[in-house]
Amino acid sequence: MAGGRGGAVIAQLRAALEEERRALLVQAEQLRLSLDDECDYREESAVPPPSVPEMTQLKLALQESLARAEHEASAPALRASLGSRDHERRALNRLKPLPPSEPKPRAPSARDRLRGMVDEAREPGW
Repeated sequence: MAGGRGGAVIAQLRAALEEERRALLVQAEQLRLSLDDECDYREESAVPPPSVPEMTQLKLALQESLARAEHEASAPALRASLGSRDHERRALNRLKPLPPSEPKPRAPSARDRLRGMVDEAREPGW
């Protein structure tokens, strides 16, 4: 009888240890996924600023546009002859827009990976 009770205690201890192991695996995966998400966020948010020549070119174009607008406001008859809006657009169209950022292929989200870990931990047979 003593051996039967001892076996039951050992089985209970094994079950408790296995449950604790699964919980620790899930927590470790949560931490890993959080670190992965933070790395992804930092990579995505690290967009380089425009170069100095690009900023200088933009500054000059804006100054020209402002000077033209001030001049046209002070000379109403001149406004019709210049086609002010088209002239301003041409000045701003010389600037090249920044290239669009390429979307990165997305791996499964942290939530999806975590759900998978939890489902695996809940499956009998571990």
